[in-house]
Amino acid sequence: MVELWFKADSTVTPVRHQADASSGKTIKIHYALIHTNQSLFLFTPPNKKVYYVHKNKHIVMNKPLLRRILSLSALLISLILPSYFVQAQTAITIGETTVLTSNDSGNGNLLIAQQATLSQIATIQSLSFYVTTAGGDLRLGIYDATGPNGGPGAKKAETNSFTPTTGWNTANVITPASLPVGTYWLTYLPSSSSLGFRLAYTGSAKWYSYTYGVMPTTYSTAPTAGTYHWSFYATLNTSTSPDTTAPTTPTNLSATAVSSSQINLSW
Repeated sequence: MVELWFKADSTVTPVRHQADASSGKTIKIHYALIHTNQSLFLFTPPNKKVYYVHKNKHIVMNKPLLRRILSLSALLISLILPSYFVQAQTAITIGETTVLTSNDSGNGNLLIAQQATLSQIATIQSLSFYVTTAGGDLRLGIYDATGPNGGPGAKKAETNSFTPTTGWNTANVITPASLPVGTYWLTYLPSSSSLGFRLAYTGSAKWYSYTYGVMPTTYSTAPTAGTYHWSFYATLNTSTSPDTTAPTTPTNLSATAVSSSQINLSW
């Protein structure tokens, strides 16, 4: 297992940095080194190339600064190496991702929730709702299951109001929230009864009258219930638990500058 660690002020602390790879974001980490057993992995800016070193093999560097640092002393291999590291997150969905066959409408100013199950810790990123006929505005949200009999309870995240169009409509939540494993309720709130969408007569749904606007912090404790669900799902990024055991430094490590573009590392 490859581990990423952060070293500064003689203190070694495990680091897990995450970035949304799909949006091209990166996170800058100073003084970073990845190694496992007898191999080293160096992540270097600005192209974020990965340089791999195995026992008694050489590493080719095209970064003058890194060449100078590594040629000074083998000890520097565990000290100051500026780098970039991008850890892709795995996207998962909960809810209904298929376009269902039955048409539905007439739900203006109703706060409607459908049940969904999350099987692993993840961070809510966006909510998607399928529309057949555009009309009015729409808000999407997610509630936990702390309400009566496991019904919708506390709001965990919500999107801003937007004007939906026909087809799938995806909106980012205002504030991404980490959610533990459990049951959740995906909620939608149309401003107009002319909005059309798709449903199936299965699953578990709750709803009650609510004037269009920001969703309430807590869902009603006395909603109407029915056996329905809609083409409506949430996208989340999975979480990663940090490692807590420090890696060992290779013994008898040496670094030799062979040329202006090559450094040999061995141990």
